[in-house]
Amino acid sequence: MERPDPELMRKLVKYTSIPFEFFILIGGGAWLGSYLDKKFSTSHHLLTVIFAIFGLFIGFYHVYKSLKNDKL
Repeated sequence: MERPDPELMRKLVKYTSIPFEFFILIGGGAWLGSYLDKKFSTSHHLLTVIFAIFGLFIGFYHVYKSLKNDKL
C-alpha cells in the first residue's frame, strides 16, 4: 500500500479544522459579549452581537490568510 503524501495530509487536516475554528471564534465572541452584557447590565444583548460578529470577521480573516499562503 502506498503512503499518502505528507504535504497533502497536512493541508487536509488544516482545512478540515476551519469549521471548528469558526465555531470557537464565534462562540467565544458570543460568550464574551454575553458575559459583558450581564456585567454591565446592557439591554438588547448589544455586546453579544458585536463580539459574535467580531469573531466571525476574525474567522474570515484567518481563512483568507490561510488560503493566501497555501496553494492547493
